[in-house]
Amino acid sequence: MEDAATAEIARVQLWQWVFHKARLDSGHPITAAYIEKLVKQSAQEVKVPGVSPKHLEIAARYLTEQIKADKCSDFLTSDLMPYLEAVDGGKWVKASL
Repeated sequence: MEDAATAEIARVQLWQWVFHKARLDSGHPITAAYIEKLVKQSAQEVKVPGVSPKHLEIAARYLTEQIKADKCSDFLTSDLMPYLEAVDGGKWVKASL
């Protein structure tokens, strides 16, 4: 669960930086295009034992879509559950509160 929480914090922080037009210490703007470039580069370089390149591609695409969104989605775990369900073969139903 800690990994999901860390990913959630990172996702929302990136979205906030893009949304609020933050800048690096160097003055370079943190834009969706800049983050997308970094995500693509990193996704190609990352090698995690037991994690398929397809799943890294899904994560990179998800993060890229999130930082371009007008509004941050509620939870990445809910957004990505259909992918986990497909891998697990189970039936996932989104709960309503």
